[in-house]
Amino acid sequence: MKRLPLGKQHFELFFREDLLYVDKTPIIYKLIDGVGYYFLSRPRRFGKSLLVDILKNIFLGKQELFKGLWIHDKIDWKVHPVIHLDFSALEYEGLGLSAALMESLDKIANSYSLQLTKKTPKGKLSELIEVLSEKAPVVILIDEYDKPITDYITDLAKANENRETLREFYGALKALGDKIQLLFITGIAKFSRVSLFSVLNHLTDISLNEEFATICGITHKELVDNFEPYLERAEKKLKLPREEVLEQIKQMYNGYSWDGENFVYNPFSLLNFLNEQRFRSYWFKTGTPSFLIELLRQKKIDAKQVESLQVEDTFFDSFNIERGIAIEPLLFQTGYWTIKKIEYDNYFPIYTLTYPNLEVRRAFLHNLLEIYTFKPETTINSVTLKLRKALNNKDIDALEDQLNVLFSDISSHLFPFEKKAPDEERSKKEFLAWEGYFQTIIYIVLQYIGVYIKCEVSKHKGRLDAVVEVPNYIYIMEFKLEDAEAALQQIKDQQYHHSYQNSPKEILLLGIAFDQKNRMVKTIKQEVWDKKLNLG
Repeated sequence: MKRLPLGKQHFELFFREDLLYVDKTPIIYKLIDGVGYYFLSRPRRFGKSLLVDILKNIFLGKQELFKGLWIHDKIDWKVHPVIHLDFSALEYEGLGLSAALMESLDKIANSYSLQLTKKTPKGKLSELIEVLSEKAPVVILIDEYDKPITDYITDLAKANENRETLREFYGALKALGDKIQLLFITGIAKFSRVSLFSVLNHLTDISLNEEFATICGITHKELVDNFEPYLERAEKKLKLPREEVLEQIKQMYNGYSWDGENFVYNPFSLLNFLNEQRFRSYWFKTGTPSFLIELLRQKKIDAKQVESLQVEDTFFDSFNIERGIAIEPLLFQTGYWTIKKIEYDNYFPIYTLTYPNLEVRRAFLHNLLEIYTFKPETTINSVTLKLRKALNNKDIDALEDQLNVLFSDISSHLFPFEKKAPDEERSKKEFLAWEGYFQTIIYIVLQYIGVYIKCEVSKHKGRLDAVVEVPNYIYIMEFKLEDAEAALQQIKDQQYHHSYQNSPKEILLLGIAFDQKNRMVKTIKQEVWDKKLNLG
């Protein structure tokens, strides 16, 4: 059987090493059938670089590489000069963006036995296009165009500097449209046209175009049709029937959509699973851009608000440096959210966004745990295992211990209150902030381990701080500063637990007290609700 193309981004290797390739050339043909200027946004590790390399080989006329593929006898294989710029390979961190661009353009020119005379990136690009187009219209392929900006997203001065360099650089393309056969640009973040692409107002964004929805990623049909030997191995390794294997793979790695209709697997995760035959989080280790983590740390996004979101069309064009970086569009563009469905309101589309699959949901929650608790991965992994065991075994002492592991050493600068405020007012403000922070961490960690939790639950006599469900127990939680008994009594006085009267599960009432000075769980008071006696 053909080997899996793990980590392979150069299409020639597929031919030379007889690697398995899922044939995307029928969709690719739509890009190359005539003159076109396109932009495609997809998350990292989603096959953008391989797609760009395939386009490069098509326009270089390397028909022999495509033997057995749909496109092999569909085009005339006319050779075009190709300018291929991979921004992830540019040494702009050391040289500066302008110098790195000029160095890359000089190398491309040398490959065509040319020597450029201009002294700016824009000048060199214009000169190169002018000379190469004397033979045939030029194909321009730009991969990861946004990396010089997103790498500095928390350093807005440098991000703006690089953005202005790119605006000037792309300005060369507008005046030379008659000499360009294809312009294809990929990236993660889609900056607003005013911000970056104002000089390329003829560029067609195909990121949400139904025709190109599956150009990257692997559909379920493609999985079944192309990976039979690996699925057979998975059946034997996991000791599960085929249908269950496919369903578990789908839950973990499928779910990405850019049109709300066609769904694809993350190719990086899927290929790694088929290779290792183990369900693990593959993508987020290498697919999470560092700039997203930094922004999440700065903005302290509320995890309870990102389970799903409904947006309009303008949402997808709202990545704009001048107005400040909004985290929500980034979550979509980096692959933590996807389009689950599209509905229409007076002919205008309304998009529902949510996590694409279990792998991504866990990855996002894991990142938030590290951000909120300042704990390393090893500590988080240990705590989450012990928390799950404590809840499933009704071990309240272990629950208290593990929560305090998460809360230990959280810097006091998270609660910057006005020193001149009266003690009573300061205490109230601090408690409210601490309670909210505490609830957020509780919410994140329990969601991460797959436990149902709902915070600030409205009841007929008030609002319950949290309710947590595991297979055999329901935990009714109320938080108080210093006084666990008062928290427990509030649950009973307000009868928060009575709505769970008909549940077959055992109901535990937990009054949780915070130690204000040490910022940790001081004590937990518990009581089992005897539904037969209707105690409480």
